[in-house]
Amino acid sequence: MSRFKYFPYEPRPFQEETMRKITRYIKMGAVCLHAPTGFGKTPVILSVLLPFIKRGLKVIWAVRTGNETDRPIEELKIIVEKTGLDILALSYRGKKDMCLLSRRYGELDYSEVSYLCSQKRRECPYYVNFLENFDYSIFREHSPLLYSDIYGIAEKEEICPYYAQRALLEIADLVALSYNYVVDSRLEWSIRRLFPYNRAILVVDEAHNLQNIELNSEHITLGTVRRALREAEEWDAPMIADFVSNLRDKVDKLFRALADEEDIAFTPSEFIAPTEYDLLDRARALGEFIRRKMLEEGKRPRSSLYRLAIFWKKALELEGLEGIAFIAEKERDNLRLNIWDMRSAEILASRWPIFKRCIFCSGTLEPIEAFAEVIGLDDYYPIKVPPIYN
Repeated sequence: MSRFKYFPYEPRPFQEETMRKITRYIKMGAVCLHAPTGFGKTPVILSVLLPFIKRGLKVIWAVRTGNETDRPIEELKIIVEKTGLDILALSYRGKKDMCLLSRRYGELDYSEVSYLCSQKRRECPYYVNFLENFDYSIFREHSPLLYSDIYGIAEKEEICPYYAQRALLEIADLVALSYNYVVDSRLEWSIRRLFPYNRAILVVDEAHNLQNIELNSEHITLGTVRRALREAEEWDAPMIADFVSNLRDKVDKLFRALADEEDIAFTPSEFIAPTEYDLLDRARALGEFIRRKMLEEGKRPRSSLYRLAIFWKKALELEGLEGIAFIAEKERDNLRLNIWDMRSAEILASRWPIFKRCIFCSGTLEPIEAFAEVIGLDDYYPIKVPPIYN
């Protein structure tokens, strides 16, 4: 057996050597691990980091999407079963996956569930039950906790799964979550105030995906503009309707000028003049009112006017900043307007110093030097495992 007490398997070629290197390098700085599929990166890294947890540090295991947060927790369950390790670890999901109340409103997207929570939280029976009856021990005895474990226990106890996981986060040793909570400063606050980043070792799984990550990106379509116009007309708002109609004509002109699959850069201020900013604010306010009224009627809190206004306000705020691109793409019978933030290296470089240490791992990290440059990582220790597992 391996001298690494938490490694749950008989070591295969290069696994012990890699664990020794990670143990040595992580004390000095960031680590970039390139290891082929099938090598066992997850148990290797977990086995190295668990002793650091026992010394008081925490671990954030970041994955590309929320659907992948269970993978390290599943491996940790095997380690706990074989070693008897006492650890509180959980798979963390956003409100869209964790809201029991939203089931009453059909299939909602993330923004709609967040809006529902902000409007209905105080009267939500699951949130009220959470405040009155939450018991850590019911969850802790099932740790490590998959997303389905937390959701199932909370549903049985009739308490809010989302706030239950947040309560657990305050005392957790390890959390698996999506990249967004690490790289997006707008989302960071919701985790960082409960789970201190400066005491955490960050593991970025399938880290090659960071090269294609979309930061601060937004989009609307010509269809969004047309629906927003119908909303303004249906809600008897002639000034807003005239404003959106004018905007629609400009977007429609751009649509007709492009060939299929063609794209072109656009300038937001050519679509909305400074004299129209007040109308943009009014469109946002009407959209917010529409969302609230629909929610009161038990319908999806959706408004194209609201989405339209949020997009253009953001576009106008970002116009002129180096590294921000505004691209219009013609897609068959529709036009997609995009805000793309191309400053990934600059933004990501500011994220890594927040953590105690960082480990970036993937089966497609090479050339590591190029990867490190793209994500703004200056100092690191590379580890390369030969491709014998392919």
